[in-house]
Amino acid sequence: MSFHADRFAACELGVSLSHDEIGRSLEMAIVKCYECGRDISTEAKSCPHCGAKNKSRKKSKYLRWIFALAVIAAVVAAYEIFEGALNPNICESSLGRKQFVRTFDSSPYAQRQKLRVVDVMSQKEVSHGERLEDLMCEFNFKINDGRALTYTLNFVKSDTATGGYLIHIKPK
Repeated sequence: MSFHADRFAACELGVSLSHDEIGRSLEMAIVKCYECGRDISTEAKSCPHCGAKNKSRKKSKYLRWIFALAVIAAVVAAYEIFEGALNPNICESSLGRKQFVRTFDSSPYAQRQKLRVVDVMSQKEVSHGERLEDLMCEFNFKINDGRALTYTLNFVKSDTATGGYLIHIKPK
């Protein structure tokens, strides 16, 4: 039955359909009932002909949730990967925080004293320049023995053959 025939049949029976209801009925997909093989809407809970549960309805709900979760996971992953480009101020980025925590926790001092960063309370840029060596960050953090500390972080050009930078942290 075409759209016009549906509307005509509805009018003939004295049923009035709103514009939204007509639009919604046009958007619904039709599938075959797995039990009786007749056409049913994907939005129907069960087949109006035989009463069998509509399995395609559940699948479409699950697929929508899986798709939504996949999109959210992709956005979070993209942010983690490209955060350095999105936030060029490394001192105030989560990437800078992670690097500071990793550097402090793996330092010989922290290893000997069995210290770990528990929480970074604040982080900020103290100085910057044209070169990475001119950048200095300040971190206020708590460690696992309950103390609150303030350390600075800066980059020093490595004098090894491979080049690169070393990260130096020290108490303020």
